[in-house]
Order: sequence, then C-alpha cells, then structure tokens
Amino acid sequence: MTDANKPKHIHVTQRKDGSAALSVSDLNLNRPDDGTPLVKGLNLSLKPGDRLIISGASGSGKSTLIRAIRQLWESGDGQIDLPANARIITASQRAYMPTLSLKGVLSYPRPESEFYDIQIEKALRAVGHDRLVQFLPERQTHHVIDKVLEQIPSCLNGIANDVTQEEQMDLLAQSLCMTIPRIVKENIDTAQSLSFQNERHLRQSLIAALDSHVGHSVPRSQIEPMAAKISNELNRALVQKLADHLVKDVPALIEKNIGKVEHINMSRLNYFADHITDSLQNKLQKALIKAHVNPLCEFQCAEIARQVKTAILKQLEPQLTWNFAFNKAGKWIGKLFNGAAEPLRNRDWYGLDKTSTAGGLTSLFVNTVSADLDQGIDLVRHPLLKRSAKKVATFLEGSAAFYLAREVVNGDVLSKRLSGGEQQRLVFARALLHHPDILILDEVTAALDKDAGIALYDSIVEKLPNTIIISVAHNMHIVQHHTLHGHLENKAINVTQVQPKQP
Repeated sequence: MTDANKPKHIHVTQRKDGSAALSVSDLNLNRPDDGTPLVKGLNLSLKPGDRLIISGASGSGKSTLIRAIRQLWESGDGQIDLPANARIITASQRAYMPTLSLKGVLSYPRPESEFYDIQIEKALRAVGHDRLVQFLPERQTHHVIDKVLEQIPSCLNGIANDVTQEEQMDLLAQSLCMTIPRIVKENIDTAQSLSFQNERHLRQSLIAALDSHVGHSVPRSQIEPMAAKISNELNRALVQKLADHLVKDVPALIEKNIGKVEHINMSRLNYFADHITDSLQNKLQKALIKAHVNPLCEFQCAEIARQVKTAILKQLEPQLTWNFAFNKAGKWIGKLFNGAAEPLRNRDWYGLDKTSTAGGLTSLFVNTVSADLDQGIDLVRHPLLKRSAKKVATFLEGSAAFYLAREVVNGDVLSKRLSGGEQQRLVFARALLHHPDILILDEVTAALDKDAGIALYDSIVEKLPNTIIISVAHNMHIVQHHTLHGHLENKAINVTQVQPKQP
C-alpha cells in the first residue's frame, strides 16, 4: 500500500518539549458519512493566556474542531499537540450535571476532598450564585457556630458572681450546649459533621468571644475543654435528625426480623443489639461516601449507634421483663425438685427430657438470667438471631445513606431547580475552581442574556489569566474578551488579532 493510499487519522499527542502551547498542524476535518471537507489545512498555535473565539455559520464545523481537540472526532487527518498532562475543561451549551452533591458537581472529575468549601464559595459568588452557598455544609456549620457563640453574653448573665473562674467556664459551656439543638434545628436541614476548618473557627471565635465578654484572659487549659464540649454537642445535634429517622424504623424492623424471641435474656438481648450497632457504626461512613454524602465523624456514628441500641433495648424490654419474671418463677419451681435439674444444666437450650416430667420442667425453668450469665451463652448455636441482627443492620445502613442522599442538593436536583442560564453559571464556577490549562467553551452563553454573558467572561478573563481559552459562539458581544478571532468560512479559519478588553 502506497503512502497516498494509507488511511489517514487525526493524531492528538502530548508535547515532549515542555511547551505549554496548544498546536494544530495541517488539520483537515471531514464528515464521517461522505467525507465532505469541513475544515481544510488549519494551522494554529495558542500559548498560555491566548483566548480564541471561533465564529461562523451553523453547521460549518466550529464544534467539530472542539471535538477533534478532545479526541472525539476521527474523520480527517492532521496533528494536534497538547501540553503534557494538561488539565482541560470542556463545557457545551447544555451544562452537564452529575448526580453528586453541589460540591461534587463543582469538584468533578476530581474528588470533593481536594477543595475547601471556602474555595467553592468564592467561585459561586464570582459567578453570581450567592444563594447556593447555603448548601455547602461547611458554610452552614460556620454560621451555626457564630450563632451559638452569640449566646455567650446572655449565658454569662445567668451565672452567679460568687463562683470560681473554672466553675464559671464550666457553667458557661453547659449553657451554650443547651442552646445548640435549637440553633441547629433552625438553621440546618441535613445531617453533617464539623470539618477541621470549623473546629479551628470554633476555637478561634471562642477565644475572641471570651476575651471580649469575660473581661480577662481565660487560660487555654479552660478553653480547650469548653471547645471540646461544644464541638461534641454540635456534632451530636448535627446528626440528630438522622438518628431520629433510624430510631423510628426500629420497632417495625424488630417485629419483622425478630418477632417474639424465645427464652430471651439480657445477654442475648445485648448480643443482638451490639451486633446491629457495631455493624452500623463500622459501615455507616462507607455507606454515606458511596451515596456521595459527606461522611460523619466517628463520634457521630457512635452516637447514632448508641441511640439505635437504646431503641432496640426499649422495644424488647417488655418481653425481657416477662421472661425474667417467668425465669424467677421457674427457679423457685426447680427448687421443689431437690436439685433434680442440676444434671440437666448442660442440655440443649430448648431440649426437654421427654422421659421425665420433672426433668422437662426443670430444663425449661432452671435456666434463669443469672444461670445464663454464669455459664455463658453459646451464641454460635443461635444463627437465626445473628442473621436477623445482620438484616436489621444492613437495612439501617441503607436507610441512612438513602435518607441523606435524598436531602443533598445534587446535580439531579440542580438540573430541575436551576434554569439553563443558572446551570451555565455553575460551569463557569467550576472553571474558576479548577484553574484549567485549557478551557473550551462551546456556545455556553446561548442561554444567557448579553449582560450576564459579559459578566461571566469578565470573571474568566480576570481569574484565569494564564489559561488557553477557546470559545465557539454566535454572540459577538464577547469577542472583546478574546485575543484572537477565528472566522470559519469556505472550509478555512481566518485568524485575526483582537484588541482584548482589559481585566
């Protein structure tokens, strides 16, 4: 096969010379069905800070060039050289909203943990999305901390003057903790935990507030215990809504999976409850991460498990009380047989000596709660109880993840609540957050009015001075935000210099 007959391809490679420029050499783009040329012989070089806007008639091939750069177009030939390991963000006329939290949508495709909420807040405010800031967990808890510490003056007024400074700080911490459940309930709708930044903000704000209202410097040895108490109470209140939801499910779960447990006693009941809560505590964080929900801290998972265990014990307590009384009566009856039950102690829990009425009665009645604890319980011989506990724990884990994921303002919710123009603002916010090397914007201002489009491009030009920007647009009022204008006509792109708008 001669070189002329060899199939031709568009080669997209990463530069090895260390250059940060994007280069296009002898690029030809064709229609995939009949091979009709769209763009012929394009040569282009863009260095960091260059901003190219491409205009032209509909169907002329403007977006095809974008697809070729992103390796999404194969029909044609030529060479495209990209900077090595370049971070590229592409946005089209229809904004992509993955089913992630608001923070996840803006962080995509990088993990949420790489960005602080304060960074995301700045990006949202830069594009005029101030109202979405409230859905960032860290900013919500930041606001709650400030609200709690505002109560310090009124709490101090309720403390007697004749107490020591240490007692005063202890009473103040107790008073502040009593206000936390109400403040959290009024200001936060979803379960979440204090971040490291919130913990630091709490301590710094607490020191400043005490210096201002107490009138003297409070030793660090007294501030740290106060901050720890307030932090724990905040975390407890922040997760209470989820705990209440899970506790509400306990009665039906116990009835369905356990029913009336025969020969129940305290050891068996504690085993059952512990098996559920240990599993719940260990797996809850993983379940929440999988559901794209901010994970809870270890203290919060333990608190949820504690409340669930309390609900389980409360649910089975009447049955335990009845069995305890039954066993007490059985112990008294057993004594009537003058120790006839002693040889039967090691028999099967549910076994009755069918050859002796006395033996049968003592085998049934003599295994009291105290005897069970003395001998120990062979829990392996009760696989049904273990399997039931596992079912309950699995259900509660799934219920927690589903409940929280449903409350999170995610991409699916945003796509329904926000207009097309508002969704495009998120695209610009994402670009500001990631600082890409190359930003490709394909008709992203189509759903925006003129002033809004200009304002968003103002932000991009100001915040991303070293990013290569390629825009495809029909709206010529954003030409001034670019340094180059390429007009596609007759299968050729004629590139001219533009006097850009200064940031």
